[in-house]
Amino acid sequence: MQGGQDGSQLLASEADETQEEGGVALSSSNTSPRPAWRRRPAAAVASCAVLACLAAFLGPRAGSAATTAEHSVGALKNLTSLQGCPKTCYSETCNYWTGENWDCAELETEYSCDCGGCSRCSQCGAGCHGNSCDFWSQHGYSCSTMETNYGCDCSGCSCLGSSPAPAPPAPPAPRGGDCSNIEPTHYYPVPSEAYTEGLPSPLVAKPSGMSMCDVQQLKEDCVAEINRFRRGAEFSDGRTRDHGQLADLSLAQPDFGKCMNEKAASDLYYSVHQNAGCGHFTMSLDCGLESGGSYRAENSCCPGSCSTYAGCKEQLLSCLQSMWDEGQIVLDTNNLEWTMQTGHYWNMISSGSSTAACGFGFNSEGKVLATQNFF
Repeated sequence: MQGGQDGSQLLASEADETQEEGGVALSSSNTSPRPAWRRRPAAAVASCAVLACLAAFLGPRAGSAATTAEHSVGALKNLTSLQGCPKTCYSETCNYWTGENWDCAELETEYSCDCGGCSRCSQCGAGCHGNSCDFWSQHGYSCSTMETNYGCDCSGCSCLGSSPAPAPPAPPAPRGGDCSNIEPTHYYPVPSEAYTEGLPSPLVAKPSGMSMCDVQQLKEDCVAEINRFRRGAEFSDGRTRDHGQLADLSLAQPDFGKCMNEKAASDLYYSVHQNAGCGHFTMSLDCGLESGGSYRAENSCCPGSCSTYAGCKEQLLSCLQSMWDEGQIVLDTNNLEWTMQTGHYWNMISSGSSTAACGFGFNSEGKVLATQNFF
C-alpha cells in the first residue's frame, strides 16, 4: 500500500519536514522537535515503519489490540472514554502504539510522548478488558470485583490489598421453633407429573448440618433480597435502573413453601441424577394446591454445593445477584422486551406479582438447587 512506500521515503530522507503524500508535519501533534526516526526490525511494523505514517495512513485498525483498548471496554460497557491515557503521541495514545509493537520507554525517551496513565505502559498489565485494573479502579471498581465478576487479572496492580478484607461474619445463632410444616414429603419423578410420596435416595429434606428452620430462614433471606433489588439496588457494575416504585413481595404460605421445597428437590434429582442439566422442570406444578392461578414465572439456580446455612445463603445470594445483573444488559441494549438473556431480571421486577415463593432441594452428597416462583 502507499503508506508503506511513503514510510520508506521518510526513513531514507531524515531531513524532510513533512510526509510527501500525507502532508502532515510530524511536529504538529507534539511540541518537541521532529524525532529522528530510525529503522525498526521488519517484524515490528509490517506496513509502515514510523508513527506519523501509521497515524496518517492506517488509523486505528479493526481487530488490533489498540482498537480493543481504545474503542471497546468489553464487559465494563458503562464507561465510554479512557481518560487515563491521553492522546499525546502523534494524535494517538501510547496504548495505541504499543499495539503496533512500539515500546513505551522508547516512545517517551526518543519521541517525547507522555505515557503516564496508559495501562499498557504500567507494571500493572492490561489484564482487564484492554486496560489495567489500576485504570478501572479509578472508576470505582475494586480488584476483587474485577477478578470475580469480569475475569480480570490484577496481578501486580496497586489496587490489590488497597482495601482490608472484611472480618468473617459471626456464626448464626441456632434457630428454634417447629418448622416441620415446610419439610418435603413428596416429589415429582420428572418427566412424570405424578405427585409421589417419599424422597428417592440420595434426596434429603435438609443437610445434616442444618435444621428445617434454617431452610425457613433461607426462604426469608431469598424474599428479602429480591425485595431489596425491587427497591432499586445497584447492579454489580455500580449502575442502577429506574423501574418505578414496586411493592414488596410477600413470602409464600407454608403449604406452598413446602411444595416449593418438593419442586426444587424434584428438579435437583432430574438435573443431577438423571443428567438433565439446568431447567424449569416443575415450573407449572403446584402439589395440588392450585396456588398462583394459571400463571407463575420461575427463576431457578443451577445446582450448587453447600452443607451449612451460611454456605447455602452465600450460594443463594450469589445466584440472585447474577440474575439481577441481567439488568445491565437492559441498560446496554435499551431492549425493554423479555428475552432469554434478561428474563430472570424481568421476573424479579414484575409489577403483576405479589408473592415470591422460594424453594430449596438437597441431596446427601452436598448438592443444593434453589428455585423461585413469582405470582
